[in-house]
Amino acid sequence: TWNAMDMEEESQFLDQSATISRVEHMLRAYHPSSSTTPNGNSAVALSINGGVSTDYANWGSDMTVEPDYRGPHIKWPLTLDNVQSVLHHIRTNPDVSVHKKYVAEILSQACQIMNAELKDSVYDIDVPSGPDGKLVICGDT
Repeated sequence: TWNAMDMEEESQFLDQSATISRVEHMLRAYHPSSSTTPNGNSAVALSINGGVSTDYANWGSDMTVEPDYRGPHIKWPLTLDNVQSVLHHIRTNPDVSVHKKYVAEILSQACQIMNAELKDSVYDIDVPSGPDGKLVICGDT
């Protein structure tokens, strides 16, 4: 039973890690900026070069929706009706994109949720240096 629970917990962690990697890859691939600086494909470099805050909590806050925007408007906090309205729009009007402000806000909220969920999954520790310095890890979780 414990082994099954450990495997399920590890599976959930791997799924969350894969989701974060996919989101990061999408941000890098679809960011409107290109950079010639070293490490120009990093999320931070792309954000800075594109004029977007590197603090994901602020994504979308500095963007405005044009008056002639015909797509769905997302209101926070999200309600079931609002989500269903956006999904209906995406399915029935694929030629009208969701505004970049709303995409940034959705990504911001997703990053905040993932950060809160995974905050205890990774630890930074100091490993003693020198000939006697060592790190012993017991177990796989």
